[in-house]
Amino acid sequence: MAKSPEQIYDELLVLKCQGGDLLAFEELVTRWEKRIWRHAYLLNIAQLSSLGPPQVAVHLILV
Repeated sequence: MAKSPEQIYDELLVLKCQGGDLLAFEELVTRWEKRIWRHAYLLNIAQLSSLGPPQVAVHLILV
């Protein structure tokens, strides 16, 4: 399967980041920030759905 131009560009940004390019890092964070937050949110929802109501209440109070 061929890579999309976006995938290739992200890979280029990662290589630049590994070389110390801070502007490439900023752009990579900007491009992925919403997806990463959404993934973290969904993981948290999945974790909460496996808990019982009293445990959810404790989690919401402590977090």
